[in-house]
Amino acid sequence: MRVPILTIFLLFSFHASAQEICNNGIDDNGNDLVDIIDGGCRCNSAVSKSLIPNHDFEDYTSCPNGSSQLYKAFPWVQGTSGNPSYINRCGYVLPDFENYPTNNFIPNDEIEYFPSGNGIAGAIMSSPYSQYIKSTLTTPIPAQTDAQLSISVAAIIYKNNAGPYEMEVEDLEPMDLTIYGSPIINDLPFLTNTNPDIPGSPWIKLGTAVYVPKPNWHVTTINFTTPIEIREVMIGAPESLPDSYYVPLMHIGSYPYFLYDEVIVNTLAESDAYITRSGSLCSDDMSLTVHLSNPTTGNVAYQWFKESIPVYVNGSSPTLDISNSIFAVKDGTYEVIIYDDTNCYKAYYTLNLITPNPTVKVKPPSCNNPGTILITSIADEYSIDNGETWSTDPFFDPVLAGTYLVVTKTDGCVSSIRNVIVPARAQNLPAPLITTNQPDSCADIGDIIVNAAAALYSFDNGETWTSTNTLEDAPAGDYLVLMEDETGCRSLAQAITLESFTNNYAPPSGDPEQYFCISENATVGDINLTGLSILWYDAPTGGNLLPTSTPVIEGQTYYASQSVNNCESITRFAVTTFISTTLNAAGYETTICANDNDENVYINLSDFNSNLTPSTTFIFQYYNSLNGAENQILDDEIFNFEDFELLIGGKTIYVRISNQGGCFKIVELLLNMVSPPLIDIKDNIALCEGKDLTINAGIGFDEYLWSTNETTPSITVNQPGNYTVTVSENHENIVCTSTKTFTVFSSNTATITEILNSDWNNDKNTIVIMLSENSIGDYEYSLDGINFQESNTFSELNGGEHIVYVRDKNNCGIIDKTIYLLMFPKYFTPNGDSFNDTWGVKFLKSVETYTTEIYDRYGRLLKTLKNSETWDGNFNGKQLPSTDYWFQISSSDGKSYRSHFSLKR
Repeated sequence: MRVPILTIFLLFSFHASAQEICNNGIDDNGNDLVDIIDGGCRCNSAVSKSLIPNHDFEDYTSCPNGSSQLYKAFPWVQGTSGNPSYINRCGYVLPDFENYPTNNFIPNDEIEYFPSGNGIAGAIMSSPYSQYIKSTLTTPIPAQTDAQLSISVAAIIYKNNAGPYEMEVEDLEPMDLTIYGSPIINDLPFLTNTNPDIPGSPWIKLGTAVYVPKPNWHVTTINFTTPIEIREVMIGAPESLPDSYYVPLMHIGSYPYFLYDEVIVNTLAESDAYITRSGSLCSDDMSLTVHLSNPTTGNVAYQWFKESIPVYVNGSSPTLDISNSIFAVKDGTYEVIIYDDTNCYKAYYTLNLITPNPTVKVKPPSCNNPGTILITSIADEYSIDNGETWSTDPFFDPVLAGTYLVVTKTDGCVSSIRNVIVPARAQNLPAPLITTNQPDSCADIGDIIVNAAAALYSFDNGETWTSTNTLEDAPAGDYLVLMEDETGCRSLAQAITLESFTNNYAPPSGDPEQYFCISENATVGDINLTGLSILWYDAPTGGNLLPTSTPVIEGQTYYASQSVNNCESITRFAVTTFISTTLNAAGYETTICANDNDENVYINLSDFNSNLTPSTTFIFQYYNSLNGAENQILDDEIFNFEDFELLIGGKTIYVRISNQGGCFKIVELLLNMVSPPLIDIKDNIALCEGKDLTINAGIGFDEYLWSTNETTPSITVNQPGNYTVTVSENHENIVCTSTKTFTVFSSNTATITEILNSDWNNDKNTIVIMLSENSIGDYEYSLDGINFQESNTFSELNGGEHIVYVRDKNNCGIIDKTIYLLMFPKYFTPNGDSFNDTWGVKFLKSVETYTTEIYDRYGRLLKTLKNSETWDGNFNGKQLPSTDYWFQISSSDGKSYRSHFSLKR
């Protein structure tokens, strides 16, 4: 790697063997470093006087803290839509640096050793998205000026996720590093994701140099001549990158990434030293000559290097014969150091033996026009037949369909081959996409629009042509549409029809007879019809057009049409007018059915207007009395006529009908409201299990319709469910109906499964009557068959016999059952006084058989009793002492009861 420039001093030394002699190609001081590679040999670069401020990215407005911040290394900014990064050790540094080799290049030449200080620039180099670095020059470069770009470049693969690398630097093909120039200064980026040299852009390509991507720093030079004055420069990708640089635009993964430092742009005339070339590498007669802008003093020596390795050829000559150099590979970057008695100078020059694969634009043949091939790569000569023939013109016209082998030649070096396919000739342009505006009026014209770009258009099968894609105000009919491009290639004819407008509009509508008061002085304009732009005539066809001010005549018929979109209806509507001192109106009587089970109904009186008069233009007022209607008494007028409450019975409404002419007539509107049929059926009716049920809707109705489709006054059912009956009553001109929906449910006689009791008391006994699950009725309970209760529990009962009654409320039956409540004394006194002398369970009258066992406190059986037998308090003929004794009663049905009592003496 080149040692950073620190100062200017004379590097010649012939005095001490321990000091490195900087121009002899020998390791004089024994540190394994030769001449310029040795830290003791340093020289200022002859082209360090760059026209780009901050050419080494050392100056910054603030430290970068992330990517896309090139603007912090002012005056560097992004050149296009892609935003490059500013990398500086004071802040943001790519973590990827640690993933690249550190021992495959000359010392301190790896990417982590920046060529100059702490700052560099980084940019994505991919297709179809690349980033470009841009700077304004301190002084414009005039037109037709020889100049040079010298730049330190390194390549890595930038990875923006945690996954593996998807490509390696070694996978990247050689590419043309390109410098662009602009004659204007613009602080804003040129908005494109590709190279800036596109139509409409101020940017032009100045020059290129082949760069072979490697992850170490390499000085590359581009010599160019400015065709125009240049004020800004931009550096980055060429017009087309090789295929290995392709990365999908929305890709998230690995990108080719280029690093830049020491960007030196200067004219050759202003450089301290610059190199020119002659001959060609490919013809092996290439030589380089260094030129000094300032005169030298004393002895002058020239030390040449290739990639920082010394070349020991004619140290006293400014010319290096490349063909005689010691290097088998001749291309690369050469540098020369010129020493005199007081100064040293340095210059660079990059030679390219590698010629990148050509980039090509193909225009396929069309119709009668052949195809073309344009080779967009800059070269000395061009060929499309693998070098059998050559041309200095990159444009080949015409070319036929087929495969072509495209190569270029620069300095005698031939590029690799690019296979270019020119597709077969198109016979016709695609059929055009056409839309129409169909005729929509009696003018019967429309528009035809061709939705495709072309040079010419025809709407009459090629008889006439126009550059306009729209045919406006075209008469209805058939058209054959063609289009033609600038080469004369035509499309097939497209058939288009503009449908003739058909007048489907009907004539106006309204009353065919219309009445006017003589005082109105009515005209045909007063005839009320529904329609647009109504025109009046005195005949059904033809005839005379009448002004709207034409007076109407008694019994005269007039004919009206309507006009829509300037198209008049074909037929006409006839209206006969009548003039009198009164109005054509008459009374009306009708019957109205009330709503189901309601005694009134709300109606809209205006609904009967058409029954009073055929005219819809009259004014209607409603009154409760004739006097109110005649004198228009406000207190008698019905204002809520749209929601008028009509009660059962008859109601006469007096309607005052008038017109604008002042004529009026009072007519009677007689409304008879009758009650709806009343159906006397309960909402819920019980059906006793195993029986039929007759349901009667009542007699006297004119029609019956049950949901069972029966039409009789009554029906018999034997299944539960929902039923409906509709009955009708005829009232002269109206039929009133009512509908009743009801439910038939099942019920039955109860089944007693068990009577739970809590007895053994004289008067505190309780029973609970339990029914079976198939008892589905609604039941009530009684102990005397007369008084019934809802609860199935009876309390405070005396011991003894009781009869329990269970009755279905739906009259489906009643059942009863006899029970016995047992009782035992809590104590007895066997003292011979005839009161409580014995102990036993009372009321043991039932179908069951009871056994009572009596025990002392130690569980010894003392006595066994059957049913109503009693115990006298003796055991084996002896009286037992006063104390508590225990007993257990067992019945033949398996029930048992245990308790105790006292014996007192």
